[in-house]
Amino acid sequence: MDKYREKILHRGTTDCPFQQYHMIHATPNVVLTGTHWHPEYEIIYICEGSIELKSDKHSAILFANDIAFIQPEWLHSIKTLDENTSYYAFVFSLDLLTLPFSHFFQKEVIAPISARTHQFTNIIRNEEVHHAKVIRELKEIINCPKDAANRKAIVFTSMLHIFLEMADTLHPCTQQKKHNNETIKLVLQYLGEHYAEHVTLQQVSSYVH
Repeated sequence: MDKYREKILHRGTTDCPFQQYHMIHATPNVVLTGTHWHPEYEIIYICEGSIELKSDKHSAILFANDIAFIQPEWLHSIKTLDENTSYYAFVFSLDLLTLPFSHFFQKEVIAPISARTHQFTNIIRNEEVHHAKVIRELKEIINCPKDAANRKAIVFTSMLHIFLEMADTLHPCTQQKKHNNETIKLVLQYLGEHYAEHVTLQQVSSYVH
């Protein structure tokens, strides 16, 4: 298994493959999650403070009320920047939103994201287009008790509304970006396997290519 793949094999349940995490940390400059990737989609919502989100695609500072969309298999890490940082992470399989392929939503939104050919805008800030509606749906999930009888329906409905809201930001992933993602994974894997050795750029290049 890839060295940087997160060691969580299942999220939620078979009929609702969704997990919600609430991270709270009082100390700045702490790496909360080291470099990792997972096959699920992830949405991050900052409640308080700020974080640095690094990925193989970009690096960004997220402040209170900012939202980030992380594609499946993206390498990423999170570090606190302020005291009293609080954020939610919603991690879920795209199977949660899978519909018959004849359905327009499946063909035009879910299938391209699953195939890693298209992606949403990575970050939406406070007051930007789509922000208010996405925040509203995320808060529906947050405010729904985890043992509520209708929680699965709330999760499904809210995530469906978010993806429909963000559909007009869907744009192609370039082949170069996809190639870079795989290359970075290979480099990190090689360095992890040979961390105790003197490694040259030529050795890394030979392994990658």
